[in-house]
Amino acid sequence: MLIMILCNYFPILHAIACVCCLIFAPGWGWKIGSFLGCLYLVPILCTRIALAVHPLRNKKVKTYTADHYVWWFTFCTQTLFLRFPFLEEALRTVPALYSLWLRLWGSKIGKLVYWTPGTLILDRPFLIIGDHAGLGLGTRLCSHIHVDDELWLAPIDIGANAVTGAYSLIGPGTVLKPGEKTKVGFISPPFSVWQGGRRISK
Repeated sequence: MLIMILCNYFPILHAIACVCCLIFAPGWGWKIGSFLGCLYLVPILCTRIALAVHPLRNKKVKTYTADHYVWWFTFCTQTLFLRFPFLEEALRTVPALYSLWLRLWGSKIGKLVYWTPGTLILDRPFLIIGDHAGLGLGTRLCSHIHVDDELWLAPIDIGANAVTGAYSLIGPGTVLKPGEKTKVGFISPPFSVWQGGRRISK
């Protein structure tokens, strides 16, 4: 439990480090460059190191175990972007930049993926998005869920040319087959596979 409490300090330390870059770096070029690097790249580096040291391979893990602590740390490294969504929206204004950023986290993102405003991702290292996929307005992608004393964690797989309806909620382990198109307000339970407008397995 203490480990999880300590991890909770990552977002505020991250924010303080970004401010320090603006205050102490010499010259505006270094200030802006170090600020952006600290803001967008330091959390990625911390996450990739944690997952390299302790990869998360199990889809269901007991809470308060090593796997759970590692996942919680990686979640905390992303918290600043969840609290302040405009930080990601800024990246989406530049074509392909947001997809590149997600790849740095460890996601597998295809070509020409369209990210609509309000898309929310809770687990950036655990995504597989195919070429030409489209994420509808306000889509929520959550690759984890707590069930009793277990953490269920699995990548979300959205196939090529698939489109999620506006305000969809996609759970861990969901697979949308290539070309699948979901309705507005679509909800996918964990480990569901969708094809032809219906769930073909769970």
